[in-house]
Amino acid sequence: MGRANAGQKGSLISYQAMGTGAAPGSAPGRGRAWRAEAALVLGTAVLSVPLLGTSGYEGDIARFKAWSRWAALEGVTTLYAMPRPYDVDYPPVTLYMYGLAGMAYRLLSDTSFDLQHALESGGLTVAVKAIGFMFHLIGAVLVSRVVSARAGPGAGIAAAAAYAVNPAALYAVAHWGQPDPAAEPEGQAGSEAFEAAFVTLERRVRSALALPLESMSPAERAPALRALA
Repeated sequence: MGRANAGQKGSLISYQAMGTGAAPGSAPGRGRAWRAEAALVLGTAVLSVPLLGTSGYEGDIARFKAWSRWAALEGVTTLYAMPRPYDVDYPPVTLYMYGLAGMAYRLLSDTSFDLQHALESGGLTVAVKAIGFMFHLIGAVLVSRVVSARAGPGAGIAAAAAYAVNPAALYAVAHWGQPDPAAEPEGQAGSEAFEAAFVTLERRVRSALALPLESMSPAERAPALRALA
């Protein structure tokens, strides 16, 4: 029992020496992490307001609006029966979110849900874009939690911020309105490029998880993580 208490005390001291002031699992540490995450989410949202108001990637935005209309009028479970050019190739979870956007639009703006009016609606554009953007913000929080558990709250917030305000990610999600932003070249070369990227990313993640980050000093941790890039 005495050894456990001594070890816990030593852990608290080490976190204080690292500048956090509290261990990540303690109440003060969790409170500070939550406030930092909330500030990051709010800041990213404010930064993205001008992008959410743009027309976005018009071809896909039109499809998302047509899906939301069909889901609101006919039901989400019938979406896979939609004819071209609005045929559906997305998984059900995303479609339910578009259905909610469509029901809100129908309730607040146009009960008839005229397709042409919907395609021209700036409000519905923001609504369908907000779906991907919401998952972007959730992803930032998850990055913070995962990295914080391994490398401390400071590193967690830094990693989350690097993801949340990445210009490419914001452009794809907040401007283009993509819930799954990725551009794949046509043909076999595109598939091979994605497979190679996945293998590289998996190797780096496994290498990062194998590092003894808890026992490494900040001076040791930084170059070890940089070496994985």
